[in-house]
Amino acid sequence: MKDKTDNNTSSAKPRRAAIAGGLAVIASLLLAFNPFKSSEKKPEKVKMLAEDGSLVEVDASLISSGNKFKITDKELQEWIKEK
Repeated sequence: MKDKTDNNTSSAKPRRAAIAGGLAVIASLLLAFNPFKSSEKKPEKVKMLAEDGSLVEVDASLISSGNKFKITDKELQEWIKEK
């Protein structure tokens, strides 16, 4: 008569391998498509030069996009001399 433990160990190895493979697939899918990832996006920052000459970061949403023209170099130099 065969021992029942021999029969269980030989059939348990493929079962364990299948379970381990399934867990690995599930873990990789969870890492790829993380349901717990925060959907909040960081606000976009824009670096600008302040009047005193310091460099500051400002939210892009706070900047009005109405004036699209650029000033000339001469106008910039005059503005700097005034300050």
